[in-house]
Amino acid sequence: MAYTEAMSQPIRAKKYWSQNFFQDPELLALSLDPLELETTDTVIEVGPGQGILTELLLERVQRVIAIEVDPQLFARLRQQYAHEPRLELLHQDVMRTDFRELLADVPWSRRKLVANIPYHLTTPLLHKALNIPALTQPLNADTPIFADIGLMVQKEVADKLVAQPGEKAYGVLSIQAHFAAENEILSILPRHLFQPQPKVDSAFVRLQPRQSMPISSTDLNAYWQLVQAIYQQRRKTLRNVLRKMGHSSESLELLSAEFDLGLRGEVFGLEDLARLNNARLKLT
Repeated sequence: MAYTEAMSQPIRAKKYWSQNFFQDPELLALSLDPLELETTDTVIEVGPGQGILTELLLERVQRVIAIEVDPQLFARLRQQYAHEPRLELLHQDVMRTDFRELLADVPWSRRKLVANIPYHLTTPLLHKALNIPALTQPLNADTPIFADIGLMVQKEVADKLVAQPGEKAYGVLSIQAHFAAENEILSILPRHLFQPQPKVDSAFVRLQPRQSMPISSTDLNAYWQLVQAIYQQRRKTLRNVLRKMGHSSESLELLSAEFDLGLRGEVFGLEDLARLNNARLKLT
């Protein structure tokens, strides 16, 4: 479609890109305030859509890199911000974007990410933003891509990101998120403030990526295998989970002297899981 033709077309939210446009800039501005964005920051914005969030970011920082996959929305934004040198618009799929390459010239402390995540990309983009694939190696200063992250996500996902051990929402995503970052819900974004209106409320969450390990030293590959085993059998006790993982009756007896294996693993936090992992590995 030609550029001028694209500009003449009405904006229609596209289901296959999970598009829901937020319509309350005042609430969005209040949600951004706790991020304490500075003029020297560079912000990557994912899914600028109609540009409401883009405008708020340009009021706060010297450089915004906005990534939009929809050609019609990209064309509109390109015209709207044709004379705005602080905005770099990219027409591409964020899942194919190399964040580190885009930010190669930006000091880590100045790298920020803000996004209204499409529902169908929520978990993959969270993993990408938090560099989850790197969690099989000890966290250090080179692990996080961003110094600060602000995301609009479904409230159900936000609840998982901040859930604590024993809570219904606590699961693998909770453990991954707590391992990689410190997380908090900054605001609730009611569904009626989106166009078209989704079936669920959203939330604006802040994730501050870690530069060091939140747990004692452990074999991380084995740690994540334990986590996966627990939540694949969520209703089973730790004793049954460990037995299915191949631990003998003798090993379980020894572990039970230190851990209550009659509990379900969902009540164990990051450090408890690390202790259990270290103890079980000594017996194998």
